[in-house]
Amino acid sequence: MFRLKNIIILIVPFLLFLILNIHAEPIKNSDKNTSDLSSLTILNQTNKYISKPKVIPHIDIGELNNGLTYYLAENHTPKSKVYIRLLVKAGALNEEDDQQGTAHFLEHMAFNGTKNYPKHSLFTELENIGITSNIDVNAATYYENTIYTLNLPNNDKKTLDLALNIISDWTSNITISNEELNNERGIILEEWRAYLGPITRLHNKKIAIEMADSQYVMRSILGNPHSIETMSKQQLIEFYKKWYRPDNMSIIVVGDINATDVKQLIKQKLGSIPRPQKALDPINYSVPIKNEWRTATVSEQGISFPTIELSFFSHYQPEDCDARYKENLTKRIATLLLNQRLQELRKIESSSINSVNFDITLAGKETIQSIFTLQLLKDNYDEATKDLITFLAQLKQQGFNSKEVSNKIAQLKDVNEITKTNKTDSIDLVEQFLYSANNGELYRNKRKIYELEKRFLNEITVEDINNAFLSFIEPQSKLLLTTQPVTQQKIVMSAEQLTSLWQSVIATYQPLRIKNEKSTLLPDITIKKGAITKEKEWESHNITEYRLSNGSKLVYQFNNTEPNKIYFRALTKGGLRSIPKDEYNQLRVATILVDDTGIGEISRTDLQHIFQGKSITISTVLADYQQGYSGWANKDNLASMFELFRLKLASSPVSEALLYQSKIETSQYKNTIDGYHKFLSNVYSLRYPNIDTAYSEKNLEIANFTASMLSHTYQKYITNKTDYTYFIVGDISAKEMEKFAATYLASIEVKTQIREPYFMTSVSPKERYTGYFLREPRAEVELYLTQPLKWASANDYYLRLSSEIIEEQLHLTLREKASGTYSVTSEFWQNINNAQAEGQIKFMCAPERVDELLILTKQVLKEIGNKGIDERILHYKLQQHSEQFDHYLQSNTGSLNAMEHSYLETNTPALMFTNLEANSKATKEKVDSVLRDFLTDVSQFEAVLLPQKKR
Repeated sequence: MFRLKNIIILIVPFLLFLILNIHAEPIKNSDKNTSDLSSLTILNQTNKYISKPKVIPHIDIGELNNGLTYYLAENHTPKSKVYIRLLVKAGALNEEDDQQGTAHFLEHMAFNGTKNYPKHSLFTELENIGITSNIDVNAATYYENTIYTLNLPNNDKKTLDLALNIISDWTSNITISNEELNNERGIILEEWRAYLGPITRLHNKKIAIEMADSQYVMRSILGNPHSIETMSKQQLIEFYKKWYRPDNMSIIVVGDINATDVKQLIKQKLGSIPRPQKALDPINYSVPIKNEWRTATVSEQGISFPTIELSFFSHYQPEDCDARYKENLTKRIATLLLNQRLQELRKIESSSINSVNFDITLAGKETIQSIFTLQLLKDNYDEATKDLITFLAQLKQQGFNSKEVSNKIAQLKDVNEITKTNKTDSIDLVEQFLYSANNGELYRNKRKIYELEKRFLNEITVEDINNAFLSFIEPQSKLLLTTQPVTQQKIVMSAEQLTSLWQSVIATYQPLRIKNEKSTLLPDITIKKGAITKEKEWESHNITEYRLSNGSKLVYQFNNTEPNKIYFRALTKGGLRSIPKDEYNQLRVATILVDDTGIGEISRTDLQHIFQGKSITISTVLADYQQGYSGWANKDNLASMFELFRLKLASSPVSEALLYQSKIETSQYKNTIDGYHKFLSNVYSLRYPNIDTAYSEKNLEIANFTASMLSHTYQKYITNKTDYTYFIVGDISAKEMEKFAATYLASIEVKTQIREPYFMTSVSPKERYTGYFLREPRAEVELYLTQPLKWASANDYYLRLSSEIIEEQLHLTLREKASGTYSVTSEFWQNINNAQAEGQIKFMCAPERVDELLILTKQVLKEIGNKGIDERILHYKLQQHSEQFDHYLQSNTGSLNAMEHSYLETNTPALMFTNLEANSKATKEKVDSVLRDFLTDVSQFEAVLLPQKKR
């Protein structure tokens, strides 16, 4: 499936990631017990096997006699887990004109009965081995293929045998009964309904232009209501027999396995499936490339951001040799440099460009789309287009300079060395194999990639980079696509005008409009060194507590799961719910813009220049009941991170330009607030009267804010409260940590503020709230639950655990039995020290089925409240959670999150393992007791979003 373009960019808190380097391929290192793989030639697009893999103990890639290909890899991260994928090269493009949605419908039917697993017994068998989540058993249909997923909880022979039996049935024994076919129609209709919306409609309009006259425009993965309602058993059987054949499939098995044993199982289970005599029909994946300028405008109700997209189309070349790898690596470097240079466009005084980005993506399977995306503050489409073309002409004529190229290559060399030591997770190997199997590209292991990058990064020249840039803009097939608000249409340049402009500007000498800026350095800051004293060690938690000479506590934990990386937080109680209610939005906006502006008096642009390629983060933390700062850095940059933290405390300006930009963006968004935002705004105002929330319309009222006002608010509530507890976790010794803490933290003045927080207690109106805001023919249903409940450390966990089990029961009832919805979510929780537990159940459905499905939902809640949860499912959930907690708490961020939660509440690590302990001690009786207390006479509030009423 090709991308759904980013269309709307909302105002979000800025996290200062000063990381401008990207590894050429996101491939991590292997586990020590997994042998390195040699470069392997896999399959070309005609499924012809080209060459055998070299002798590799733990990887086996090959083809059975019937044409089915297999990809096997022994990998012990995570331990005991096995990941299986069945790739069928049959998707929406394989359909005939009268088969719209057949590939997707067939994928659904694979779970509704096979020869050896009739009806829904497949799910029962999987539940018996511990698979209860649709994350672990699922499938997805795309334009070019269909992928079936089985993630196995263990690697024992019984589990593997069952999994391959199921895969075998999917390949050749799907049974299609009229009863199950009719039951599934409603589910697929609801899936179709769920995807409706302005972004989808705009996406489809763009695709119709970008990929005009291709099969991609003629096909719809989900089909349409008519094709779904009239899909016949015969259509599904014909598609199944034609495309589900061994020479059109690949099986991928990666994990803690014995590859030789699994290969034998595959031969036994799948090797006897006959290979049809008739060759596969060819599929047309091409997108016609028209060697001319094209221009088009699209609009969609609900989309208000003016946007320009300039695309260059060319034929895709598979990465089938080392020379092609070098070429693509060069293009990736050019892309990184180009995106840095593109920011110059935003500095042009008269420019209306708000954001600009360049990307290379696939338009279909065989066409490259090199695309420049500009989001505008104003509808100056022609001026922005001229600015972009002038910029491209400048770069074409003058090129990148040797300094910026050498800096970027040096950064990538550092990244290559760092990634050399990373482990490869099995799920990452699965994705790599899927890509190779689907595209017929050369598979390379992490060692081969490391060696190629080390070699090519020493060979690539400035000329190579500049030639790569030229390859982006040289294609004759060009498209200028503008997205305009429905209410503000403007005529833009025609194709003839663009052709003339391009030829003229490219041929004319273009001087630099933005001069090279002078070198910027961090300002010298005077820091008085303090002292640090060890106070207590918690050996069971691997935690050491310190007291700084300013009186602050520091909590330290050594953790080298991420080599060379250190995480830092400075936190205190406070937050948005501890200040006057009428300043909630002001502080929220101030925090966003202070972080976006930069660090102290150093602008964001200067920071990027200073730390180009270095891994450093520092940003403000502002939650409902806590605040402070969070950061991380590699060990070599730790001193710089602490200097940035000190600068952050010293000064907090707000950029006038950024505030102006935010006001424009907010105004654009206000003009076309979607129905769901209006709905939630009203729902939350009913549930939390007189309290601002993230959905309050008041949050969009920023026109009267000034930069000085916001800076003052930030200083008043954020930098003037520094009674922090400090946390340092990562790959740093105690001795090194003590040195940094004494130097940078121990002398920070401790400023306290007594701010009593107000707790958000929800109410449950007795009457249903109905909002008529949708433009789509569906209903969005939300059921809110509230119940006074004494807080206990295990209650929140047991509520969340039980809500997962209830979600599965609701899925079975509302989707599988009633065919009324595509998905349903359920979440119960109780915030710490809050005497109220809450819950939320959500689903989409046809408007006429709202009452029916709400009744069924309440029946499920009542039945589980009376009988309790399914003990078998509880057992599997506890196993899953135990493994998840173990993995989470071993990670830097997981340990740090648990640590800060515990210390901010108890000033000790006592609550760090609360969920783990609750999980280990959980019984059906304990979970049922908490759930029963919650569900008995629980207050319920129904909120329903419906289509707009006809006038």
